Amino acid sequence: MKLRVLLFNYIPLGADDEQQTLIARIEAEFEKLHPFIDLEVRPISYEYDLYNIEQLRILFTEYDLIELDVTIMQEWLINESLISPFHVLPNRSWHSAALESIRVNEDFYGVPSWLCSHFVISKTGTITPEKSLVDNIIKHNATTIYDFSGSWSKLGLYLDGILDEHNAITLTNVNAFNRYTIENMTYMLLACSKGLCLKGNFSNPMFSAKHFSSMTSQTPILIGYLESILHSLGKSGELRQNYSLDTLHLSRRQSSPILFVDAWVKSNQCNNTTCNRMAQLFTDYITSKETQSWIISSGDKQGANITPRYLIPANNDTLTTLNKNLHQIEEAYSLLKTAKSVPKEVSYALGSHKKYYVCMIESKMGLLDSDECKHHRAPSAMGPQFIKDGAPSFLIGLAAGWTNTFFSKIYGRAKGERVGIAATTISMYALDYSPLNIAVFIGFQFLFRSAGLPNKYANYLSYSLMLLSCVINLDPQLMLMNILLGVISNGIGSQIGNFAGEKSARYATLFFRPVIVLKEENRDRAIAARSHVE
Repeated sequence: MKLRVLLFNYIPLGADDEQQTLIARIEAEFEKLHPFIDLEVRPISYEYDLYNIEQLRILFTEYDLIELDVTIMQEWLINESLISPFHVLPNRSWHSAALESIRVNEDFYGVPSWLCSHFVISKTGTITPEKSLVDNIIKHNATTIYDFSGSWSKLGLYLDGILDEHNAITLTNVNAFNRYTIENMTYMLLACSKGLCLKGNFSNPMFSAKHFSSMTSQTPILIGYLESILHSLGKSGELRQNYSLDTLHLSRRQSSPILFVDAWVKSNQCNNTTCNRMAQLFTDYITSKETQSWIISSGDKQGANITPRYLIPANNDTLTTLNKNLHQIEEAYSLLKTAKSVPKEVSYALGSHKKYYVCMIESKMGLLDSDECKHHRAPSAMGPQFIKDGAPSFLIGLAAGWTNTFFSKIYGRAKGERVGIAATTISMYALDYSPLNIAVFIGFQFLFRSAGLPNKYANYLSYSLMLLSCVINLDPQLMLMNILLGVISNGIGSQIGNFAGEKSARYATLFFRPVIVLKEENRDRAIAARSHVE
């Protein structure tokens, strides 16, 4: 029985052998453990664009398992029925965000292998990790080394900056202007060494490492993925120097690292019991701490001066097996403990409109005219966005409408309106609106009511201004759409809530009204008795 698998093509080679020694050891070890399986391992050719759905379609008809970056293409692969879920994951100490990146509902569409993120390498003592990259560039007159020539390199930086700025990646944030993130990226490009960032010179990690090491009279900052940076520095013999390692910080706020995950995904053609079992056995072997340990340390190579691959394992247990001279990997893993992966709805939008988003970023950075982006199809503002942005407004309107009407019918209008405001506030808090947004809503409510504005208009105006405070950094067209969507959804929810509140109040009065009347009679008797005594 044959199992055909493809290795991710961005794993450092360890030697200029096109991963042949790595493949040979994987095949030999696995077939020794499972002699009834004929394992065929191949590296993915660099000719393939792994973010092109048509080229991936070809690969998934020829191979059973493929190691991919699942950040962008996973949703596409599922929707195109190219991959199938794993029934059981290997029992590992997985990084939580890595596990989240391959989970869709209750299914696991992949087995995590390696973690990636943007790291900053600098000579020890030259930059301050707590400050943003731009602050460090200005303070030290530093020079940046980063490959801006690739489309994914810009998208990845943009997402990283959004996560730093907002501590979350949402479709609304991605579509926003994100001025500070764009300024950071632009400044990073302007500080690039000799303008080489856009020319593709730094797409070669060895060139970047040697260039970084040669800059003895300047303050160089090397930015990229850990495995390519350290492996290249190690091969060039420059890793003996003292370097500082940190995650990329593109915000005025505290750095919030982004996580890109490489995972083994299973072709939909591998859907019979035999193939599923073989895939299970292979992923169990390839993600074990023993296998990952020798892959990281280039254990497939022979000789005295072997350069490790410096890959960051998704399996935390692997760290316990590494040599002390690989302390950078443990340090990098600790920096990624709170890292977050890209949400599924954002991944799908980027995958289906990649050219548009890259064009949008490049035009904001001043690299091309914004008119050129009109040739690329923009993502629809409605559809999934309506459910995501409209549903919270609908639920808030529903809660406010019901409580306002219900309590107004029973306890009077004044009390009903106060309870309605309280219900709105609690609903907004439960739906993760920020304290500032809630304060804006309550402040305008009291302002408009003090001015004598009717309750309905005060509510809509206050809610509109609250939404404006949520989306103030969006492009004008998108901002108007979000506010209209929110107000309409809130209004529909409010009307349904009013209707339900009136009906439920009518039935509730049958039970509560006698109690209320009795309380009022007791109160009147108490007042009369007090007056008689006086």
